[in-house]
Amino acid sequence: SSITVGNGVTSIGNGAFANCSGAVSITLGNKVTNIGESAFAGCSGIKKITLGDSVTKIAPCSFWYCEDLREINLSPNMTTIEYSAFFNCSNLEKITIPDSITTIENYAFSECTALKEISLPLSITTIQSSAFENCGLESIIIPDSITNIGSGAFQNCTTLTTVTIPNSVTEIGNLAFDSCTGLTSITIPRNATIEYGAFDDVNSEFVMYVYTHSPAHIFANECGIKFHKILFCPHTKFS
Repeated sequence: SSITVGNGVTSIGNGAFANCSGAVSITLGNKVTNIGESAFAGCSGIKKITLGDSVTKIAPCSFWYCEDLREINLSPNMTTIEYSAFFNCSNLEKITIPDSITTIENYAFSECTALKEISLPLSITTIQSSAFENCGLESIIIPDSITNIGSGAFQNCTTLTTVTIPNSVTEIGNLAFDSCTGLTSITIPRNATIEYGAFDDVNSEFVMYVYTHSPAHIFANECGIKFHKILFCPHTKFS
């Protein structure tokens, strides 16, 4: 069966359709602006969700444990993907993040084990703690609008093999890439500080590329992490 919300509805309340396990699709009318907390939580049979452009807010846990959800397109008028919005959507394979999004909150995509790739737009300024913890990501490019990678942001992403961190990043939180066992190398920006535990239990062949005398160089040396030094040319401008 499907859930269709008509054009006369502007808001979906907290837990409105929670645990409707028989529904396989959701279509929202073009006047819905707000989806309440846990509105569709536990709708384990839903495979596809179509959100209208009118949606400006998806509250925490809105699609929590929608385990069969495969695809969703977010509204271009949203600014935040809130806490645990798609937690344990374990079959989610595709999501399009519009360039209106600035913040991905804690646990937003945690346990999305089928999510192999995601494109993060330049509008994003914040990736909070555990946002992509235990995801199926194989590669990730952090946009150069980001300055901080939250604690545990990509923890236990065991299939993650390629990470691109821009020079804009100044802080990598604790456990950020902990237990990313597929990760064999990473280049750390010259000015980025790394909290302890950020790269615990990665691949045994893991090598960190660091700038000479940078915080990352000091961190790798203190923590016994294998590293290669990148010579810093003072005439090169780093952001």
